[in-house]
Amino acid sequence: MSRVLNSEALRNSDRSKEFLNYVVEQTLAGQAKSIKGKTIAADVFGRNPSEVDSDNVVRVEARRVRRKLSDYYSDEGAGDALRIHIDSGGYAPRFEKVAHDK
Repeated sequence: MSRVLNSEALRNSDRSKEFLNYVVEQTLAGQAKSIKGKTIAADVFGRNPSEVDSDNVVRVEARRVRRKLSDYYSDEGAGDALRIHIDSGGYAPRFEKVAHDK
C-alpha cells in the first residue's frame, strides 16, 4: 500500500491518497459492505452526507483513483505481486495476486 501511495501516479494527489487509503483500510477491517458514497463523502472529504454534490464528489474521485491505479500498474507497479482494483459501480477495492514470470 505504501508503494502505491508514494508512487509518482499519486504523489501530488492528497485527495486520491486519502480516498484509496480509506477504502483499503475499511476493506481490510472487514467493512467493505459499508463503504458507500455518503460515508466516503463524510469520512474522507468532510462533507455533509445530505449535500447534493457529496455523491458526485466521491464518484469523480473514484474515477481519478481508478485511472491513477491503472497508470501505476502499467509503469512503476508493473512488477507488484498484489494489485488493488476499484471496479466501476462501487468503491470497495478488490485485491488481485499477480504471478510474474522470472
